Amino acid sequence: MSLISGDRKIARVQSEVTYGVDPIAPGPPTVFQAFRAIDIVPQQIMIESPRATFSASGERHCVINSHNDLTWEMPMSGRLVGAGTPPAWDAWIMASGFRKTVVAATSVAYRPNTVGDMADTPSATCWIYALSLENNQAYLQRASGYRGNLSINMTIGEEAVISGSGIAIYSPRPVSTITKPSAPSSYEGAICALVTNLVVTIGAVSYPVESIEISSGWTVTEIRTGSATAGTLTRALLTRGMSGGRMSGSLKLVDGLTALQACITAMQSGATLALSATLTDGVRTTTITAPALQFGAISSSAEGVVKHDVPFFLTRGTVGDDEIVITLT
Repeated sequence: MSLISGDRKIARVQSEVTYGVDPIAPGPPTVFQAFRAIDIVPQQIMIESPRATFSASGERHCVINSHNDLTWEMPMSGRLVGAGTPPAWDAWIMASGFRKTVVAATSVAYRPNTVGDMADTPSATCWIYALSLENNQAYLQRASGYRGNLSINMTIGEEAVISGSGIAIYSPRPVSTITKPSAPSSYEGAICALVTNLVVTIGAVSYPVESIEISSGWTVTEIRTGSATAGTLTRALLTRGMSGGRMSGSLKLVDGLTALQACITAMQSGATLALSATLTDGVRTTTITAPALQFGAISSSAEGVVKHDVPFFLTRGTVGDDEIVITLT
């Protein structure tokens, strides 16, 4: 029997230069990142071919390898070293349709990019080493050509989290162990980004919020051309329709008067307002800005005190691809 640990694993993700070509190989990587959770799940298509028969019994299935589903979650810690250095989740956010602008020794900023070109929004490869529970070995699972969606969650009293899900080129589950790499004493992005001083301003109002969440809202499109070397997925693209599928989010409002009334007034008028949300530990600062936020219908819940769930949509500012900017200083 071979037992694989479900939680004792280390992982590395890195941007690709050429779609689907592993940039980490031949490996193993020497630097790993801090993940709260990560998983690669191979997907198959099961086809039951119909037959002319008097029997109600099912026929045997044909199996086609399709693609890999990939989910991940990690601390939304800020820049890694000095100002102007990308965070540990740099490869993930670019594979989620964002392009990067670096100002040396000052800042790193991410903006949406409609065109899924490799120069600005490269796909990513992920390596996961899962510990064998029966020997001093590890199971290695890899996925290349990843693209997908991401979500950002900042809740007061908790750790800020960035997470995502998407698809990658098919690779099978590991069936044998290899020598495990030396576990590092520290990991990229391991610094806790505790949410204790979240400042959210929308329009001219400072909102007393318990949490704010933002999702990218892409449609993950699977391209199949018959030239795939493994599975049916040739390339994953991120697209968005003419309506719907936009970047969106929600905030949990704990003020029942001034801020709530401002939300209601803006929602009913259809007005767009500028958003600014800032998270800092005094050294690393993450600022999220959006030029044209629009509120949706508000709902409320009673958890000892009435709290209001306020959805919002992020629309274009001027020319598009400018509905949100995530800046690290």
